[in-house]
Amino acid sequence: MNPFVCFATSDLVLSFTGGRALTALRERLGAGRVAPLYGFVDPLVHRPATPLEHYRADLSYIGTYAADRQDALEALFIEPARRPSWTG
Repeated sequence: MNPFVCFATSDLVLSFTGGRALTALRERLGAGRVAPLYGFVDPLVHRPATPLEHYRADLSYIGTYAADRQDALEALFIEPARRPSWTG
């Protein structure tokens, strides 16, 4: 049995990503209707709160792990964060 037949028989296929992935779901795997479902929060549960000083930062990143982008994240975020601060 083709494990991808579920895409063609589903009413809607949601993807955590968009762009080319949605096109591939339609064209290569036969999904009829596709849409992105990006990360979200429930505003009744997650709402603004008083900031905590120990979490203060100039830059934050929240994302899911993916091996194919780990090197880029290391180069863009981790390595610069390890360097001594420049105060100009």
